[in-house]
Order: sequence, then structure tokens, then C-alpha cells
Amino acid sequence: MQIFFKIFKKSNYVKQVLLLLSGSVLAQILTLAVTPILTRLYTLDAFGVLAVLLAIVSILAPGVGGRYEAAIVIVASIKDRKSLFVVSMWLVFLLSSIFLLAILISQESIASLIGASALGEWLLVAPFMLFLIGFVAILKAFSNAGEDYSLIARSAILQNLIVGVLGIAFGYFDLVENGLVLSSIGGLIVVCAYMVSRVNKLNKFDMRLRGNDLNVAWKYRDFPLFNAPSSILNGAMTSLPVFFLAKYFTEAIVGQYALLIRMGTAPLSLIAESVSQINLKKIATLINEQRDPLPLFLKTTLVLFAIGVVPGSVICVFGPELFVLVFGPKWRMAGELLAILMPSLVVQFVVSTLSMSVVATGRLRLQAVWQFISLIVTSVVFYYAALRGDIFDFFRMFMVKDMSLYILYYTMLLFAIKFPVKKSI
Repeated sequence: MQIFFKIFKKSNYVKQVLLLLSGSVLAQILTLAVTPILTRLYTLDAFGVLAVLLAIVSILAPGVGGRYEAAIVIVASIKDRKSLFVVSMWLVFLLSSIFLLAILISQESIASLIGASALGEWLLVAPFMLFLIGFVAILKAFSNAGEDYSLIARSAILQNLIVGVLGIAFGYFDLVENGLVLSSIGGLIVVCAYMVSRVNKLNKFDMRLRGNDLNVAWKYRDFPLFNAPSSILNGAMTSLPVFFLAKYFTEAIVGQYALLIRMGTAPLSLIAESVSQINLKKIATLINEQRDPLPLFLKTTLVLFAIGVVPGSVICVFGPELFVLVFGPKWRMAGELLAILMPSLVVQFVVSTLSMSVVATGRLRLQAVWQFISLIVTSVVFYYAALRGDIFDFFRMFMVKDMSLYILYYTMLLFAIKFPVKKSI
């Protein structure tokens, strides 16, 4: 551990990372505390419904703001930053409205295509969730640009607290049909209101769309043209397991996968999000100052691997037993599937955390190429694996596929870091 401490000694980087990580860790502790209660209050199918709904939203969420939230973090001008904030907010509203209209017109066709018929009228909730998730992402980006990491940390804690409390209340008192869905929406609404009050108090936004805002948006058009499509492809790739499981297996299996994701990837994802936000800012600064970002990139790789490999090893060995002990006997399969998938999740954790570095290098097209390749490979592998009809074979192929794709992506990131196409904006 002394080696990793020396890497960031005397650097403000580690302090900022630890501030965000403190919020992420506390937020995850809240999730860990309430999940054993939720698994006893709700059925496997209830977790499956939430998983399918989130999978639908996750396809569009990464690109719903045109990826201008990534540009917000790296632009030097505060005036341009505010213009991008306004433009991205209007994009979120516009695309969420179009999504709602599409569902109203073709609800049954969309549900049948992705194996989401079990959602019923809950599918209409997806556009509202998309709007809230896009809104929160933009607010976090603006806070990151201003280095207000304490706000981001507190928001993560608040959201998970509200989701947990509402989920338990709805389930225990049997107040609503699907408390897991409504508690997730409640958490988003509360954290949205909290962040808006803080960010707007400090910046006094005028949300009217002006000509200058559009000029700034055009200046950074590579983000919606290249980064947004690749992010949507990544969202689609992330959601594909849920859609294939829903179409070719049972809702109970989807529920097992939902818990697997909730407990197996959520802790690492929170750390990844925290480090990724600061890493993007630091890489962009180094490139702007014409300094070599490769040493920071490699050191961050080592630290991330050290963080991921310890819990990953524990899950690989004791996953099924831990899930039975903590969540109950009916969730044993989730632990077995997570143990199979864990090696690829560790690699994914490292690479996805570093992936925003490509934004700072200007190599957005390189990212788009990888996303396209990944979507094609993932679709083919999942289709073949699903037809075999064995859930364990499905997850073994899932693991090998992800390991291969993310190792390829890391190689591309190294190329982008060594040969940035231009200075960061």
C-alpha cells in the first residue's frame, strides 16, 4: 500500500478522489444495508421489472444530453460552460419528450421487441426517468467543472438514502404495486431538487436558449456527433444482457441478474464514476499544459486494479455462500452467476473508469469505433449463448466476451493518450 500512497503523495488529486469516494462509499453502505431487507420484501419478478425498466432508460441516458456534459467538464471558459449547460438541458427535455411520444404511439411494439411485455403501463415511466437521469448527469458535470466535489458526494448519499427508505416503506406497508420502481424515481426527484437548489444558487442560470448558446454548441459539435452515438451504443451494450435474459429466459432469472448487478457492479461503478470525473479533468489539464498524461494514466490503472482485485477475488470464491447468507436462499443463483462474471467485471471497472480520458485527447471517433464493434460482438455472442438455453453457459460466454472487448479498449486508450489528436478544448 505504501507504493500506491507514494504515487499520489503531495498531490491534490488523491484528496479530490477521496472526497468523492467518501460519498460513494457511504452511499453504497446504505445500499448494502437496505438490500437484504428489500430481497425479503419483494419478489424476484419485482427486481426483474426494475431491471428491464432501467435497461431501457440506460440505452438513451448516456447520450440524452448530447454528451455536452463531458464538454462542460473540460472547457476553460465559464461563459461557454454555462451555455453548454443550457443547451444540454434543453436537449434532455426534447429527447425525453420524443421518447415519451414514441412510447405512446408504439408501446406494444417496443415492449415486444425488447422482451419487456411484463412492464405493462410501467413502460410509460421510462421517459420521465430518462429526463431525471439526464438532468442529474448535467448537474454533476457542472459541479465537477467547478470542483465542487462535496456536492457530488452528498448527492450520492442522499439519493441512495431516499431510494432505500422509500423502498422499505413501500414494501413493508404494501402501499404501491411496484415500490422498487417508485423508490428509484423518488430518489432521482429528491437529488435533482437538491442539486438544482445548490447549483443555481451559486450560478444564477438563465435557461432561455440564445444565439450565443447555439454558437457554443456548434463549436463543440463533435460531442453530439461522435461521443453521444458511441455512448448510446455503450448504453445499448450494457442493456443487452437484460433484454436477452427477458426474451429467452424467465423473469425470475432477470431478477437474479438485477441483484447481481445491484450488488456486484454497483460498488465498483460508484468508485469508477468518482475517479472518472476527476481523471477526465486532470488528463485534460495535462494535455492543455502540453505535459505527458501517460504516467498519470498508468499509475491510475495500477491503483484501480488494486481496488478491484480484492473484492473480485472474494466474490469468485465465496459469492454463492455470501448471497445465501445475506439475501436469502432464493438468491443463491445470483451469487453463482456473479462469481462467473467477476473477472471481467474487474477489467471492465478499470477500463471504464479510464475511458473518459479519450474525451480529453480528442479521439472521440476512436471510441465510436470500439462501441460499434462491441455492440456487434455482444449481440452475436448473446444470441448464440441464449439459443443454447443454459444460463451458466450464457454467463461464461458473457465473461470471455467482456474480457476480450475491454482489453482491446484499453489498448485503444493507450494509443489515444500517447497520441492525442489535439489539445483539450
